[in-house]
Amino acid sequence: MPVHIKPPKIVNRIEISVSFPDKPSIKQDICASIVSIFLRFYKNLERINGMIAGIFNSSDMMVVKEGE
Repeated sequence: MPVHIKPPKIVNRIEISVSFPDKPSIKQDICASIVSIFLRFYKNLERINGMIAGIFNSSDMMVVKEGE
């Protein structure tokens, strides 16, 4: 019986679970961290803006959960 090896899946969904109800700015902190990471790797502002828009408008890219 032949063994089928599946190629690894490309993960394009990051889930961040936030459970700090006393810190409403935690989502802004996460966004600021993401922006700073992009700024480090991408010098072209249009590319950065497109990526950020893609992340926060597409559920395939990132899900930010606040509280539980």
